[in-house]
Amino acid sequence: MKNWSFGRFILVAFLVALAMIAFLLTMTWWGSRDNDGDGISNREDNCWKVYNPDQTNTNSCPNERTGEVSPLGQYYLAIWTECDDDGDACDDDDDGDGIPDKEDNCRLIPNPNQVDKEPEPDGIGDACQGDLDGDGWRDHEDNCPFVANPNQADMDNDRLGNRCDAPPPGVHTCN
Repeated sequence: MKNWSFGRFILVAFLVALAMIAFLLTMTWWGSRDNDGDGISNREDNCWKVYNPDQTNTNSCPNERTGEVSPLGQYYLAIWTECDDDGDACDDDDDGDGIPDKEDNCRLIPNPNQVDKEPEPDGIGDACQGDLDGDGWRDHEDNCPFVANPNQADMDNDRLGNRCDAPPPGVHTCN
């Protein structure tokens, strides 16, 4: 009877080890793939089912390694109760106000009531009509709505003002 139990234990241990190896091989294979063809492996991609080479994530969490958040991200973390790691291409509600982006009149600033009353309704929610950074550009026209940049400089043509761009690798900024 003892030999039968020991043999059963060895068999179960072997099967568990085999299952773990199969799982690890599958995850390694899956993680190194690029399902959406955007040049970023599934493991690193913030939206692995949808082509999004720029990896834009408006309401991203702080960088896990450095803890840094862009000026735009700092504003969003202040107004959102939660951040997420889903890229905008996979995030149906970037501002977390319960209104899907396709229907939201102010996609990046929470405005669940969708008010659009300023002098004449124009399809852009009132929450997006101000000038939060005081640089003279209305937020919906400003390429860096939360950091003053009156000249709207955008050297890399990414539609995000230079003041909101992350510093190049190896360059550290002090606040």
